[in-house]
Amino acid sequence: MSDKEQQIDWSKTTFEGVRKERLRRAVRMTVRERLEVMDELNRLSERLQTVSCWSGVDAVPEGRYRVDE
Repeated sequence: MSDKEQQIDWSKTTFEGVRKERLRRAVRMTVRERLEVMDELNRLSERLQTVSCWSGVDAVPEGRYRVDE
C-alpha cells in the first residue's frame, strides 16, 4: 500500500461525511468569501435562466417527472 492510499480519509467519501466536510469548510469561510460565493451562484443562476432548455415548465419532457398530473 502506498503512502497516497494510506492518506485517504474514507469517512469523507460517504454522503454524511461529505455533508460534514462541507459544513466544516463553510464555517471556516470569511464573510467576504461567503458573499463572493453567493455572487457567483447568482451569476450562474442568471446564465441558466437564459438557456432555453432549462427555462419554463415545458423544459420537462412530457409525462416525465411531473407530479401535478
